Amino acid sequence: MVCAKRNHPRRTAAGLLAVCCLAFAACGGDDDTGQSTDAATAEQEPESADDAANGAGDDAGSSDVPPGFDIPEGLPIDDGLIPELADIPIPDGPAVYSDGVAYGADVDPRETAVQSVYFTISSGEVADFYRTALPAAGFVVVSDTGAESVEQAIIEFTDPAGLPGHISVNPGNFSESTININLFRSGTS
Repeated sequence: MVCAKRNHPRRTAAGLLAVCCLAFAACGGDDDTGQSTDAATAEQEPESADDAANGAGDDAGSSDVPPGFDIPEGLPIDDGLIPELADIPIPDGPAVYSDGVAYGADVDPRETAVQSVYFTISSGEVADFYRTALPAAGFVVVSDTGAESVEQAIIEFTDPAGLPGHISVNPGNFSESTININLFRSGTS
């Protein structure tokens, strides 16, 4: 019996080690760099640095994300402005469009169409663009709460069809700057 007691801890330790090795292998394990060695995980990773920069392999949306943006994985993005906002001018250069929404009267009595757009230029440059581009596109600027030296602005307008809206310009979380567009399709803001 004495021999059985001595071997029991060794058998228990060997058994635990075997179970840990099997569990580690089943989970895919990690290599020395902390990267997963699981074949299924390796297939999901982008094949090149260009794919990673363009958002390939993630759930960010159907559009490629250009360099200069730090869009979180899984944030829904779109290829451009939604149809209800298609007349809004957009600065030249790279832009990433959030998933826009046009609410019906059953959800929002103002029937608000809303969308965010991210830019690699400063918020001051974006605000200056809208101060000239909106009137040039037939919009009437009703008010502008930002000054040229301020990083934030709210530019209220009436679109060519006479609908009220506004563009909020801010420094960006995922880019240099961002705008939030609201167009009130019921005619009431």
